[in-house]
Amino acid sequence: MPPGGILIFMSGQAEIENLCKKLRSKFGAYAEEKKKEASEDNNKVSLDKYMEKGIKVKENEKEKGKEKGKGKGKGKGKVESEEKKEEVVNMDDDNENEEAKESSNFSKMPPKFLVLPLYSMLPPQQQMRVFNSVNPQETRLVVVATNIAETSITIPGIIYVVDSGRVRVKKYDHVTGMEYFKIEYSSKASVNQRAGRAGRTAPGVCFRIFSSAAYNSHFPEFTEPEIFQTPIDNVVLSMKNMGIDKIEAFPFPSVPDIDAIRTGIKTLIHIGALDRKNNNHITSLGRALINFPVLPRFAKMLLLGEQGKCLPHIVAVVACMSVGDPFLHLGPEIPEDNENEGINEEEKEQRKKKIKEMKEKTEPWQNPLSDLLKWLNAIGAYEFNGMENADKFCYSHFLHAKTMKEIHDLRIQLTNILNNIYANTEDPKKVDLELTPPTNKQKTLLRQIICAGFVDHVAKRVPEVDEATGREYKNKFKYQLALTNTCGYLNSESIIAQSAPDYIVYHQLIKSVKASKPYFKGVTVINPSWLPELAEPLITYSAPLEVPPPKWDPEADKILCFVTPTYGPNEWVLPHHQMELPGGVEKYRYFARYLLEGIIVPELQEFQPFLIAQPNILTKQVTNTSVASIIQPLIDFQIDSKKKLIDKWRRDKSFLLSVFAIWISKEKHARLKEVWPPIAPSELASKHKKKKRHHKKT
Repeated sequence: MPPGGILIFMSGQAEIENLCKKLRSKFGAYAEEKKKEASEDNNKVSLDKYMEKGIKVKENEKEKGKEKGKGKGKGKGKVESEEKKEEVVNMDDDNENEEAKESSNFSKMPPKFLVLPLYSMLPPQQQMRVFNSVNPQETRLVVVATNIAETSITIPGIIYVVDSGRVRVKKYDHVTGMEYFKIEYSSKASVNQRAGRAGRTAPGVCFRIFSSAAYNSHFPEFTEPEIFQTPIDNVVLSMKNMGIDKIEAFPFPSVPDIDAIRTGIKTLIHIGALDRKNNNHITSLGRALINFPVLPRFAKMLLLGEQGKCLPHIVAVVACMSVGDPFLHLGPEIPEDNENEGINEEEKEQRKKKIKEMKEKTEPWQNPLSDLLKWLNAIGAYEFNGMENADKFCYSHFLHAKTMKEIHDLRIQLTNILNNIYANTEDPKKVDLELTPPTNKQKTLLRQIICAGFVDHVAKRVPEVDEATGREYKNKFKYQLALTNTCGYLNSESIIAQSAPDYIVYHQLIKSVKASKPYFKGVTVINPSWLPELAEPLITYSAPLEVPPPKWDPEADKILCFVTPTYGPNEWVLPHHQMELPGGVEKYRYFARYLLEGIIVPELQEFQPFLIAQPNILTKQVTNTSVASIIQPLIDFQIDSKKKLIDKWRRDKSFLLSVFAIWISKEKHARLKEVWPPIAPSELASKHKKKKRHHKKT
């Protein structure tokens, strides 16, 4: 082919690296050596062939003379000799033609091929190599690229384009929440764009490795809009904030799937941004989430991080989750047909050494309870190292330099946004960019905040079952998703796979092109007892347990009880949870009981020996209406805490006196009136004094 660069379009990074390896082994530095050898061998072969034939002819002639001298009975030997002679000559001619052809091919090639990959995850300095000028008479540039080279860049010197007609696309299942990669046909628009890359500076040629029949039958007209391939939670939240309630009927330019809209609404309900009880209207939390340029999940994590005094750490985690996994993977996977791909034992050993080195380098960052905390540790080390030697640091620690730079930039952006938001509040505060190693308490809090942002991404360990026999495997597990019947698996690269915890929360569920099973990314171990507090919209509570019975908590000033919570549509039973006794008559019965027992107001304990009945009968079926009369005033005025009771006594000092007297022996009635209301005068007057002081100031 005439000189000129070649641009080859492949579907993904793994395919690009494999093809680059093949091209380099065939036409890279090896090509120049091969050409020299071919040229030398060509001259040498011509002379040798001539000499070899002459020698063989002489030997044959001598053999003929010998045969003649030996007599006529040796005719058979003559035939064999002629057959050998014919065989030698034919083989020499074939070899000569083949080697001459090979030599001719190499002589027509440029002396050197420069094979370069180009894809988005390639470090910037390696991406820029494709723009370096090369002499087309001396070097043929071969760029193997993804669709990144379709429209966004123009590579100089490209004359030939080879289009595989395939593209690797990231898909999102709005029903299961699974992200997966799929290799499919490019769109016709993309194919035309690829063809246009040939001959931008001179006449060019495009080679399409697919038939016109496939092009007409299988290639879509245009690439699917991005709104179809990603969650649209932020779109739904923005529309709700603008007062658009009927999102399904909104005239989108590219109408998203109805499942995507419904999933977006459900997600916002789960994280508390929409109120299901109020016709899915936006909540105050939802309005606060609008201010952040990230997904609502991440925005909620940022808000919770401020409350937990670990905002710099959460900013780093959110930045990392928004950009992606910062760790490098060791190149493309080794294909199954190793022999055909030329994967030898030496290369396998080198790969093993690299894996060992990577484990040693990243071991200090590992966290047995969260992959995301490992990412956080890597970000902290990257920031501590400084930006001057950032690329070198990333290379030596198996980090993706481009991803780390994006995380660094997003951290700065989010920090500035937070500082602007908090500067206009009643309590101005400043978020520091400096990252200090989190304490153990902060690590637990970070895991809880991650769980709060992904309350619908909880998975529970279940045993792996043989589909044929129904037998459970001993040491094989999978994880069932909370909201669907889908199952996922822990990635072997995650340290959490070693412990196989009961409950996890995950960032992404991904199914690669080659993998047969979906696997989790960004896994964090959680305590199931956290879910009732963090995932309230997904929790259903049982009736209050009788054992242990409800108790009054003086610190919370509430009647607390134990319940059995269940999580999600699969109704996973969680550990017993303590919560405030739900409103209703039962709540006031227990409040009256503990009031009579002197637990809520200790000053009433002096009347315990003179009670005419045990107060615990109030929490059972009460038939005596006079005894139960203490409950009704509490219901009427909604008195279910000590604070509310004292506030009522401030306004009405005789409140409950008459009904309480029913429970006390008559000889103590005078004493009861003397101490009523049974609280210290200072406590009774405290609120009144505060009001006076406030009035004086104003």
